[in-house]
Amino acid sequence: MTPTIGGEPRIAVGSISRESNILAAARGSPAEDPAAHVPADLAVANVRDIEVADQFAPFPTIEADPVPEHGAAPVEGWSPGSRATRAHTWCGDTSDPPVDCRSPGLLHGRSGRRAEPSPRGKEKVVKHHQVSRRLFVIASAVVGGQALMAACGGTAPPAPTAAPAKPTEAPKPAGAAPTAAAAPTQAATAAAATAAPTTAPAAQAKPAAGGAKVELNVAHTWPAERWPEQVEFDKKFMEKNPNITIKATNTEFNEYFRKILAQAASNTLPDVMYMQDTRVSQWMRQGSFRSLDQYVKADKDFKIEEFAPEALKLTSYKGQLYAIPYDWGGPCLVYNKTIFDEAKIKYPDESWTLDSLLDAAKATTLPGKQWGWDYAYIGNWAMESMYFRPFGADVFNADETASALTTEPAIQAMTWWSDLLLKHKVAPTPAEKQAVQTVPFAVGRVAMYYAPPWNTPTFNKFGGDKLKWDIAPMPKGPKERTSAAMGSNFAMSKDSKTPDAAWTYLSQYLSKDGMEFMWTCRGVGLMTRPSANGCFLSSPGLPPGGKYWVDGISYMKMGRPVQPAADEVIRIMTREYDNLFLGKATVKETHETITKQIDPLLAKNKE
Repeated sequence: MTPTIGGEPRIAVGSISRESNILAAARGSPAEDPAAHVPADLAVANVRDIEVADQFAPFPTIEADPVPEHGAAPVEGWSPGSRATRAHTWCGDTSDPPVDCRSPGLLHGRSGRRAEPSPRGKEKVVKHHQVSRRLFVIASAVVGGQALMAACGGTAPPAPTAAPAKPTEAPKPAGAAPTAAAAPTQAATAAAATAAPTTAPAAQAKPAAGGAKVELNVAHTWPAERWPEQVEFDKKFMEKNPNITIKATNTEFNEYFRKILAQAASNTLPDVMYMQDTRVSQWMRQGSFRSLDQYVKADKDFKIEEFAPEALKLTSYKGQLYAIPYDWGGPCLVYNKTIFDEAKIKYPDESWTLDSLLDAAKATTLPGKQWGWDYAYIGNWAMESMYFRPFGADVFNADETASALTTEPAIQAMTWWSDLLLKHKVAPTPAEKQAVQTVPFAVGRVAMYYAPPWNTPTFNKFGGDKLKWDIAPMPKGPKERTSAAMGSNFAMSKDSKTPDAAWTYLSQYLSKDGMEFMWTCRGVGLMTRPSANGCFLSSPGLPPGGKYWVDGISYMKMGRPVQPAADEVIRIMTREYDNLFLGKATVKETHETITKQIDPLLAKNKE
C-alpha cells in the first residue's frame, strides 16, 4: 500500500534505479517547493523540519498520526508515530537509522544529527535560545558585524562584490591558521590538545567592494531545536556580507531527499545543500554537484589538507572534490550509572570485552521493567563495524561488489548479537519497546546502548537530572575493538548561478570557527577538521567519558555501504533483519535472503 502524509502519497527514497526513475519522470516538470507556502523570517523558511526515527531493533506497525503543519517557527515535537502506515516494521526509508512506523522515537535531521523523542500529543514552538558569550564571540569571528570587529580592534572589511559565473580567485577566509593535516586517528590528540579560543579570531576576508545583490538558497535538514542556531549564524553572515542574502530552507529529513530529487530533475537545486555521506556517491556520479577543486586550491586559508583523509575520499569522484565533509565520528558504549550502581557492578572500561557486556546485561535486566542492552543501527551504515568486525567478519567484500553475509564469521557474529534478545532476553521485545514509546536508554530503562556524540542533547533533555550516564570505549570483540565512523557534508550544486558567493558562504560555514559555533562547542559532533574539536570536551552537558568518543576515532572504520545503491541495500537489510529480530527467520536464512537480493545491486558497483 502507498504510504501517505496528510493524505498525499509519500515516496520513500530507495534504490538508485528508483531515484533515476523519479528523475526521469520529472524531467521538464518544475518541482514544487514546499518552502513557498511557509512564512519566512530573515528569508528563512522551515518546512516539516522534524523526523520521527528510532535507533534500535524493529517493531510492529501501528496506525500513525498526521504531521502537524507549521509555519516559520520550527516544531519541536508532535504526536507519536511516523506519517505512514505500513505492512512491515520500518517505513522503508533509509534514514539514519531507518524510520520506525509505530512509535515516537528520535527526532533528527542529519544536518545536526539527532534531536529528541517527542512528547505524545504535544506541539511546541522552539524559541530562539540564549547564545553563550563564547559562542557569540565565535559567531562574530566568523560572520560578525563590522561594528563588533571595530570594537575588537579589527578592520572592517570592504563590501563584497557580485559573484561571477566562474571565479578567478575564491574568497579567502582568514582567522587563526589551523593545524597541520591530520588523519582520523590523529583527531583524538588534536581535540584534546587544542585550547578553546577566548577571543574573537581575525575577520575573514571578503570579495571586493561594490558588488551587486546576490541571493543564495541553502538547504538544510536540521532538527527543530537546532534551527535557531542556524538562523543566528546566517544573520551574522548577512551582516558581514551585506550583498548576500541567505534564503535557508529547513526540510524534515525523510522529505529532504525526495525534495532535492525533484529539484535535480528540474535543474533547480539550491546553491548550497546538505548531503549525507552514505548518499553522496550517487549525487556526484550523476553530475549534480559543482567541483570544488578550483576553490579549495585558490583559498589557501581554508586548509582542505587538514580535513580527515577518509572523509575526503567519500566526497571525491574521479580525482575531484565535490563536497566538504564536516563531521566524522561514530558510536561508543554509553551506560546508565544508576543501574550499574544498583546492580553493584563496575562501570565499563578499556578492559571490557563483549563477554563483559553480556554479563553486565544479564546482571542489569529486570524483566518487564528494565533491560541490560538495546540495539542501535541494525541494518544501517554503522552495523558492519559495530556488530560484525569485532568478530573478524564483514557485511560486504572490500570493494562493495558482493555480500559477505553468508560467510561463517558473519553468521557467528549476528548469532551472538541476536541471541541477546532471542536467547538471553536482555533486550526489550518489540512489544515492550512499543510500550516505552521512546528511546528506552534516554528515559532510564536500559543499562547499555551504542550511541554517537550527537545523541547527547537527546539524553540530557529527556533523561534530565534523573539520567546519570556516561561514555566508555567500545568493548573488544574476539578479533578486535571497532566502531563505525561516518558523517555528512555540504556541496555546491551545478545549478548555482552565483558559485563565488556560494563558496564564500560554504568556506565560512565550514571554517574552524563555523564548525565550533554550530557543532563542537555545543557537544553535538566531532569535526573532520581536527583543529575545530578543541571545545568539544568542555561543551555543556557532556559527561567525563566524552573523551572516549574522541579517542574512538582511532579505531573507527568507515561506515558502509557508501556505493550508489546504498539506499536500496539498506532498505533490504533493514526489512530482513526485522524478520530476524521478530523470530521469523534464522540468522542463516536471513543472510541468505539478504545476499540474494543485494548481490545484483552491489555488482553494479563494478561498472
